[in-house]
Amino acid sequence: MASPIERFLRELSEGMLRKTHFVLLRQKIFLESVSVCPPVDFDNVPDEVKIKMLSPVVAYKTDKDSGKTIYYSPWDETFTELIRKNLEKKYFLLTGERLENPLFRIIPTKAQDRRYCKILNYKGTVIKGWLGIYILQGDKRLIKTAYDAGLGSKNPQGFGCFEII
Repeated sequence: MASPIERFLRELSEGMLRKTHFVLLRQKIFLESVSVCPPVDFDNVPDEVKIKMLSPVVAYKTDKDSGKTIYYSPWDETFTELIRKNLEKKYFLLTGERLENPLFRIIPTKAQDRRYCKILNYKGTVIKGWLGIYILQGDKRLIKTAYDAGLGSKNPQGFGCFEII
């Protein structure tokens, strides 16, 4: 779990530890402990990082006329554009600052392979996302935002979490 708001993570984990158990996907979960990964020092992170997706990254558009949702793969140029615009919005929501034409790219490290594609049904909605290893290039503020808030869409549903490798 990740969040740009440290207080949220602290209060959520404290609340979960106070309960004897909670239910996730109709399974009882008994939480014994919570650990926190040390924060990444983004001042010393280069403008290009290699990442491994821990949960699928999602990029999509919904056609206004038909209402049809179109999911994009990391090998589509539109994928990077959608991810960058999404990160710009998140950055603005977190800081109140708009970035002027920030550079950002997400580059798959492997050839296109359907094995990385994950199609999931979340509460009756089909979601298509992608696992794998990628290179993020560009503005460190957007890379940090992606790390803190999630890469791509559907982050509140658990999508877009990654680790820097």
